[in-house]
Amino acid sequence: MLDLSPSLEVTGDDLRQEGERLAWLPGTWDVFVAHLGDQTTESFVQDCLRVRRFGHRPVPHLTARRYRNPERLAETLQLLSNKGAAREALILAGDVEPAGSLKDSIDVVNSGVLERGGLERVWFSVYPEGHPKISEDDLASAWKKKLEWSRSCQIPIGVVTQLAKDPETSVKWCRRQGFAEQGIGARISQFLFARPETLTGLARLAGMPVFLQVVRESGGAPYVRGPGATEGKEPPPLRAPHYMALGALGRTIAELTELFGGGGDRL
Repeated sequence: MLDLSPSLEVTGDDLRQEGERLAWLPGTWDVFVAHLGDQTTESFVQDCLRVRRFGHRPVPHLTARRYRNPERLAETLQLLSNKGAAREALILAGDVEPAGSLKDSIDVVNSGVLERGGLERVWFSVYPEGHPKISEDDLASAWKKKLEWSRSCQIPIGVVTQLAKDPETSVKWCRRQGFAEQGIGARISQFLFARPETLTGLARLAGMPVFLQVVRESGGAPYVRGPGATEGKEPPPLRAPHYMALGALGRTIAELTELFGGGGDRL
């Protein structure tokens, strides 16, 4: 059975500003690395390698719309693999205009790139609270295609939920989908701290106005406090919290070392 432990999501900016804090996380974590819009492929690969040097497993975001064609995506995936920077990946459509023929994660699945990339597991985003630009029917159809693809090529898949004001909403939705019964791991996105400007930018980009209200209610504090952890140190099988740093990597890791043990006294 998949041993699913808590995970962390960072950007290259997080890593450059406070990346050394990863050394204080207890054990080995899956650290999802988001691709920033103005990054070169080489810079993105270096971000993933930086995570590896701190003793954790990088899981790169591969954003379909940033690639002109499947061949360019294949080149990135091959480079990540050759450098030992990717055994798993999160496949996203992206909130940008398409650079070429790839418009969403289904286009990536249909391209055949993932089968040739040597990945041991592929993660996809799911939307327990719906998507502002995609109908429920289209979301359901896309998920069915991903399941069929996984079964046909024998590459396991997992899901990462959209950020929700109340992570328990996502937990309950995942239960209703029966992911655990299907052997599908579910990572429940949440945050412990966020810089207001980072949370505001994400809310506007992804169409999540609830977080704009959260920022307004923070009263100008330097950090917005998240809802806290939904799971303890031993979450149910095939489900784990997925902590998004949101510009507050140092504070987030300080809290995680309190929750899960480790070198929190050095922060």
